[in-house]
Amino acid sequence: MVFPKRSTLRRKVKERFEELQLNLKKRLQQFSSKMSFTIDGWTSIAGRSYYGVTIHYIDNEWKYRSVVLDFIPSRGRHTGEDIATIFHECLLEYDIIDKIQGITVDNATANTKFMHELDKQLPHFDSDNQHFRCFAHILNLGVQHLLKTLALHSETDNKGQEQQYEDNEDETEEDEEYVLNIADSRTAITKLRSISSKTKRSEILKRKFHSACEAAGVPSNLNPILDCPTRWNSTHDMIGFGLKVRTGINILCTTVTELNDFQITDNEWQILEKIHKFLINFKLLSTKLGEEKYVTLPLVIVSFNLLLDKIESMVNQLDEKHNRSEVDERLILGFQAARDKMLKHYKKSNWICCTSLILDPRHKTQTFDMTLWGKQIKTESLRKFTELYKEYKSLHSVNTSLESPRNEKKVCEYEDVIDFEKLYACPSTSSGSGSFHQGLVIDELEEYLSKPRAASSEDILEWWRIHETEYPTLSKMARDFLSIPATSVPAERLFSKASLVIRKHRNRLSDESARWLLCINSWSKE
Repeated sequence: MVFPKRSTLRRKVKERFEELQLNLKKRLQQFSSKMSFTIDGWTSIAGRSYYGVTIHYIDNEWKYRSVVLDFIPSRGRHTGEDIATIFHECLLEYDIIDKIQGITVDNATANTKFMHELDKQLPHFDSDNQHFRCFAHILNLGVQHLLKTLALHSETDNKGQEQQYEDNEDETEEDEEYVLNIADSRTAITKLRSISSKTKRSEILKRKFHSACEAAGVPSNLNPILDCPTRWNSTHDMIGFGLKVRTGINILCTTVTELNDFQITDNEWQILEKIHKFLINFKLLSTKLGEEKYVTLPLVIVSFNLLLDKIESMVNQLDEKHNRSEVDERLILGFQAARDKMLKHYKKSNWICCTSLILDPRHKTQTFDMTLWGKQIKTESLRKFTELYKEYKSLHSVNTSLESPRNEKKVCEYEDVIDFEKLYACPSTSSGSGSFHQGLVIDELEEYLSKPRAASSEDILEWWRIHETEYPTLSKMARDFLSIPATSVPAERLFSKASLVIRKHRNRLSDESARWLLCINSWSKE
C-alpha cells in the first residue's frame, strides 16, 4: 500500500474544506430567517491564540442547527475592536452580514467593547438588543464567589480571580496541571485538590489510594478528579468524587506521610457535603442550558429565578435553625454572596430573554403569573413583545420553528433540585391565558395567548411546525429569536476539539490546517 505524500494530503484536505464551505454558504443563503452566533477566544498548547465562531439557526425543515462557522487565528489581537474586526470579516466571507439576530458571549469586558465596536461597523446592529451574556458563565461566577467567600480557595486561587473571570476571559484553556503546594493546604477544597493532584501524578500513590479504598469498602475503580476555575462544574465533580471515597481518602492521608498535612477533618467534610448539595443545581442548569441541539433561550429567565428561589429557601432554612453552628453562618454568607454576584451580571441581561418566554408555547404568559418574579416583569415584557410583534407584522408574514430536549439525562439523585415541571401546564388541564390587557390586542397574537398552553412534554419545534400557517407572524418571530443560544458553550466545545487537533505532538500544525480540520469535522456532519 502506498501512502500519499504530505503535500497530497494537505491538498485534498483543502479541497474538501472548500467544497464543504461552498455548500454551507449556499445553504445559509437559502434561509430568510435570522441567525445567531457565539464567539470566544482560546490559546493552544503552542501558545497561539484563536477565536472560534459558531452559527445557530432553525432551518426550513424545522431543525435547530449548530455549526462551526470559523476558527480564526487572532495573532495576539484581543481588544474589543480586534474581535469586532475578526467577526465582521467572517460575516463578509459568508455574506450573512444582514442576518444577525443575536451574539452570545461571556462577561469579559473586551466582549462588551466588542459589541459597541460592532455597533459602529454594522449599520443595522444594535449592541443593546443583540448582545446576549453567557448564562453558564454567570453561574460559574456565582460558584467561584461562593468558594471565595467561604475561604474554600487559598489566596493563591483567589489572587486576581475577579479579573480572570470578568475582565480578561481571553485565555480560557482548561489547564490539567492545576497544582498546589503544602503552603496552600489550609482549607477543605485546597486539601482535596492537593490530594487529587498528587495521587493523579504518582503511580505509587494511585496504587495506595486504590488499596485504601478497597480496605474502606468504597469504590476502588475511580480515578481522582481535579477541578479548574474555568471549567464549569469541575469543582462539583471533584467534591462528589471526594465524598464517594471519603473513607479511603482518610486512610490514605493517615498512612502516607506525604499526605499527612492534607487530612480533611469531619467538620470540613460536613462543609463539602453541603457545598456539593448546593452546587448540584448549578450543574443542572449549566448542563440544561449548554445544549446545542434544542432551543435554550426561553429557559434563561425561568432557570435563573428558580435558582434564586432555591438559594433563598436554603438560606432561610439555615437562618431559622435555633442552634446555628459556625459552619451554618459561613454557608449563609457564601450562598448570599453567590446570589449577589449572579444578580450583578443577570441585571445586565438582554430583555429579549423575557419576551422569548412568551414564544414558548409551554409557557406563554401564564408562567409570569405563577411566581412573584414573573409578576414583576410581566407588564414590561408584554409591552415589548407587543412592539416586536407589530414590527414583525408590518415587515413579514413568514414562518418559524423550535425544538426541545427530549430524553434528558438525569443529572443527580438528589431530591432537592430545581423542579421545572411546576411552571408547566398539566397535559390535560392546561388553560388559556385570559385577556391580553395591553390595549394593543391584535388578531393573531390575541388568539395565540388565549388558547391553552402546550404540555410540558411537547416538542416545541414540532408545535411551531404544525402551527406555522395559523400564526405566520409569531412563527417568524420564533424562528428568529429562538435561534439564540443561552450560553457560549458551543464555542467552548469547539476548543475542546481544537485541543485534540493542536496537541503536544502536533504543535507546529499551521493555522490553515487547524482551521480546515476543525471546520470539516463540523460541516461533514451536516
